[in-house]
Amino acid sequence: MNPKFQFYVLNYDHNKNKVVNFDIFNNWHVYNEVLKEVKKYCRSANKYAFTRHRMSGKETYYGFEGLCAAIDFALRDEWSRCEYEIIVDGLFSHSQPKENETKDEKIKRLEKDLNSGEKWDCYQQAIPNIEIIAREVIYQYKQWDKQRKLNKDKEKLNEEKIIKTN
Repeated sequence: MNPKFQFYVLNYDHNKNKVVNFDIFNNWHVYNEVLKEVKKYCRSANKYAFTRHRMSGKETYYGFEGLCAAIDFALRDEWSRCEYEIIVDGLFSHSQPKENETKDEKIKRLEKDLNSGEKWDCYQQAIPNIEIIAREVIYQYKQWDKQRKLNKDKEKLNEEKIIKTN
């Protein structure tokens, strides 16, 4: 069993037809990439390096900054894809109806209001919190690893007891 990472952002659930809290790690690619990188980081944080290849060349980040860059890179899977987008708009920013407004005027006003929102995806919501996400992922991984080692020790003790009793 692997560690459980969680960080929630807002997303639109098409099945429920409403905005819901969405765990960014509820994406196979994101979860596995972050798990792979946090394992490397926790083995040796001081020696950890993440290299990103770009058109302009390679960029290498080290230590905690490198882990943040790796998580950023993994989260790009949730960037600018319609299943990870919502429209955000102010509650009171809509135009007010005019007195004796015709049906056509009302439709135009409402269309304008609908187009005034901004598209936000899960990536945009997570990026300002990347350091918090990285710290939480490190913490959850270390807790899981500690528990895993305790369970292994318990199993060894149980095996030794069984061998001694036989």
